[in-house]
Formats: sequence, structure tokens, C-alpha cells
Amino acid sequence: GKETVTLKNNLYKNMKKEYPKIYKKYFVGQIEIDLNKLQLKKIKKFIDKYKVVILKPIFGFSGSGIKVFNKYDILIKHLKKIKNNNNCNDIKWKKNCYWVLSEYIQNPMLIKKKKFHIRIFMLYTYINNKKEGYLYKKGTVLHAKNDYKKNILNKNISNSHLKTTIFKIYYPNNFKKIIPENKLKDIKKNMKKLFKHCFKLLDVKCINCKNCFEFFGADIMILKDYNIKILEFNDKITYYPQFFNFNKTNYKNLINNIFKLTIDKVYIKDNKNNKDNKDNKDNKNKLLIKL
Repeated sequence: GKETVTLKNNLYKNMKKEYPKIYKKYFVGQIEIDLNKLQLKKIKKFIDKYKVVILKPIFGFSGSGIKVFNKYDILIKHLKKIKNNNNCNDIKWKKNCYWVLSEYIQNPMLIKKKKFHIRIFMLYTYINNKKEGYLYKKGTVLHAKNDYKKNILNKNISNSHLKTTIFKIYYPNNFKKIIPENKLKDIKKNMKKLFKHCFKLLDVKCINCKNCFEFFGADIMILKDYNIKILEFNDKITYYPQFFNFNKTNYKNLINNIFKLTIDKVYIKDNKNNKDNKDNKDNKNKLLIKL
């Protein structure tokens, strides 16, 4: 199901297994932490390798529970506190007992001196026993509250979310003046390649119906050297207008594209002379590109 990519541990584990070259290029280092059986040597080896790490709950979202560490002792103390607070004892399953520890990116590209990531959306369709994926070409920048300082571990510097974002910056339009044209072209190419493989991992079937679709969101970071890294892939996404850089025309075009790729395939068998179909055809793939 969709949990093959939407759970933080599964996305990394499945990509590493199925497409190791994609994993190596677009993913940061990561290990799973089960607080029912805390593996101290494994954690020590990981933090010794990457120096700075970020702890995330597997079942968390909207930045909940995320913390950055650069000292093993402080990290272990924090993990043991979570373990005790949630009574992680392997007797009863509790979602708060499962975490991932990831390499903390220390060479990010900055916008207005702030660390940021881009929220990119993907449409997944399962229509007439066939799955297809489409990438939404535009993205929204979410940035940290304070200016980035490499050696300062502070959530206002390291965490980028909607609630800390005040600048309206959109991908790719607002990047044309700050990224060389050839590098921006490479970023677009890498985005499509990465999402194509995320789509391949998805094996979502419809529940109690024959046809269905879903919109997913992924968080992407651009590094100083213009390479990209994926942070996570979500099914719990926000539909605030600023995420889509919408005006009425963009909104109508996107909805038309989605309907053409989903509902129309099921309910409109012969729509060659349909005006709405003509509008959809004119706008086809302007906002959604097939993976």
C-alpha cells in the first residue's frame, strides 16, 4: 500500500532495496530506532559517522517530535526519556516507540540566508486496473524562522515549516535568478527521476471501489552544489492556496487536469466534442507531467 513510501522508515528501506543507485544519489543516511530494544552500538556508530543527526518519529507529521543532536550522550538520554514516558517494553505496540535517525544535511542551499525545503506534489491514479503517476511542476518553499548558522543546533534555524514561512517563494519560477539555467534544468530532471522511482514503489489498490486517486506531497532539499535530497513522502498534506501559487486560472487548470486524468476516464466514454474536454486538452500537462 501507500505505506511503502509514506512511512519514514519504509521509504528509505524500500528504495535502498529496490533501487540502490537512486537511494545513494537522492537520500541521506538513516537508521531505524525501536525503543523496545534500544541498540546503543548501532546509534553510536551512526552519530560518529555523521556527527550531526536528526531524530524523527516514524508516525509523526507537521514537524512533531523532531530534534537535532550532535552529542551521543544527550541523544541517548532523550531516547530513554521517550522510552520511559511511553512504556516501550515490547509487550504492547505503541506508535511513539518507533523512530528514525537521519543524517543532518549541513551543506544546504539557502534562500534569504535561511534553510528551506520545497514541497512538491504527485498525483497517483489507479484507473481501470492501471496505475499512473503525475508530477505537479510547481512547488512551494518552506523556510526556517531564523538565518542559518552551521554549528548552531536550534529548531528556529534547522526546522522549516509552513508556520515559520513568511516569504512567498515558488519553484521553479523564483529560482531562475538564483540558480544557473543549466543547474535548474538538472534539478528538474532529477526531480522527475526521483519521483518516478517513488511512484514505482507505490502499489496502492482501491478499497471498496474499482478506481481511485490520491495526491501525495514530498519534501525536497537543494544542496549547495545543486544536487537534491528527499526528506520524506507524505499522504497527510496541506491544501493551503499558497502551496499551489494559485490564481483562479491555475486552480481551474489543475482541477481540469486532475479530472481529465481520473474522473473523466471513468465516467466520460466519448467526450471528443465536449467543450470541457477541449479545455482539458488545451491545458493538458501544463501543470501535471506524466512520470
